[in-house]
Amino acid sequence: MRLHIPRWCTRGLAVCALIMPLTVLAAPTVGATQTKCDPNRTNNGASYFDGWFNTGNAGQVGGIYSNIENYSPWVYPNSSVSAWSMLDNPSQDEWAQAGWIEYAYGSRDSFVEYTTSPGNYTTQLYPAYAVGDYTYYTTMYDGANSYFTFQIAGNTVYQRQLSWVPDQAQNYGEIHTLADQMPGNRSWPEDFSHTYWWDATGWQVFNGYANNTGGGYFTNMVMSSTDDQIYDNYCA
Repeated sequence: MRLHIPRWCTRGLAVCALIMPLTVLAAPTVGATQTKCDPNRTNNGASYFDGWFNTGNAGQVGGIYSNIENYSPWVYPNSSVSAWSMLDNPSQDEWAQAGWIEYAYGSRDSFVEYTTSPGNYTTQLYPAYAVGDYTYYTTMYDGANSYFTFQIAGNTVYQRQLSWVPDQAQNYGEIHTLADQMPGNRSWPEDFSHTYWWDATGWQVFNGYANNTGGGYFTNMVMSSTDDQIYDNYCA
C-alpha cells in the first residue's frame, strides 16, 4: 500500500504544488452522517490515492503523525480500502505506514505495513478503533539506529530495523478498484487532522501538497497546514 510520487516532485516542491489546486472549503455540515456508498463504478482492479504529501532531505525525515478519522467506506468484494500515515523513499520503492483498513462486508483492522526490500512488504494487523472516532496513526524513523517505530493511539505496537532511509511523508486514502468508495462523502469527508512531521528541526506542521490520482472521481480539500480532507465525488 504505497503511492509513488514522481521523482521530479521530490526535487522541486514549487513544482509539486501544481499537482492539484489547493482548495480551502468549509467543514462538514452539522448533522451530516458517515454512511457507506456504493459508487457503482467499474471493477477495474486499479489502485487510486487521495491525500497529501511532503518531501524533505534523506536522513532528515524522522516521522509523521495524524489524527485520522476511522471512516467506514463501501468496499467491493475481495478488495480493501484504507487510510494511513506513511514514511517512504519513492526512488527505492520502500515504505512504512500505520492506519486503518476495511474489507468487504465491514471487517476492519488497524494495521502496520513496511518493506523489507524494494516492493516486498509485510502487513501486521491490530484491533480496529470505533468508526467515527479519531485515532493517531504514527510512523517514526530513528536514523542513528535505522529503527522504524509504529504507534497507534499513542501506543507503540511495533519496532523494526530496516536498511532504507525515508525522504518523504504522506497521508492518503487508498482504494484498489474504482468499484471501491474512496473514504468520505460530500457531507462527511474523511479527515486527516492535526498532522505533523519531523523534518530536520523537529516536529512541525505538515503543510502538505495535495495529490489525487483519480481526477474527477475524488475531491481533496486542504483545510489548513495540519488538516486535509478527502471524499468520493460519487457519494452525496
